Amino acid sequence: ADGALRRWRHLDIVANRDAAHAGWIWGLALHGEMAVSVGEDGFARVWRREDLSLIATLPHPHPLRAVAVRSDTDGITLACGDMLGHVHVWHATGERDWHRSGLQVRHRAAVRALRWLPDGRLGSAGEDGRILAGDSAADAQWQEVARHTNFATDLLAFRDGRLLSAGYDGSLRVADWSGHPPTANTIAMENV
Repeated sequence: ADGALRRWRHLDIVANRDAAHAGWIWGLALHGEMAVSVGEDGFARVWRREDLSLIATLPHPHPLRAVAVRSDTDGITLACGDMLGHVHVWHATGERDWHRSGLQVRHRAAVRALRWLPDGRLGSAGEDGRILAGDSAADAQWQEVARHTNFATDLLAFRDGRLLSAGYDGSLRVADWSGHPPTANTIAMENV
C-alpha cells in the first residue's frame, strides 16, 4: 500500500525501491529475469529482478489492478487489467522495446486477476463476478467460463481443462476453460 517494492532473501532485504509506485501496488508478475508491477498510479513498471533497476515504464489511463506476462514466439506479451474492466496488451521483442498491441473491454468493473491459460488464451476475473477466457488480440471474442454472485478475485487453470475460481461470494467454482459448456460445480466455503 505504500508503493514500495522489495526483494527478500532469507529475511533480509536485498533490493529495495521505496517509490516504485505512487500508492498501492496491486499486482506483481515474475518472468525470467524480469518483474512487472502494476499500481494505483496507472503505471506498469518492468524491473530487473536481481537489483530492481527500472527497465521500462508503461503508462495507462486508469489505475491498474492485475498483471500477467508470458513469452511467445515473437517475444514477451504483457496483459494489464484496470479498474474499469479493460485489459491492455503490450508486446516486446527486447527488454526495452515495448509497444501497445491491443485493448479489450472485458469486464463491467475492475479486473481483479489475469492468468495465461495452458492453451495460450488469457483468463480474467472481474469485480462484475465473471470469469472470462479468450485470445489477447484486440478484436478477440471471449467466453464466460464461470460466474460468481460477488467479486471474482482469482482463477487457476489446469492442463486437463478444469478451472478453479474464487470470489467474495465465499465459493470456489470449478469450470471448464477448454471450450466445453461451463459446469455448475461450486464448493461453498465456510466463514471463518
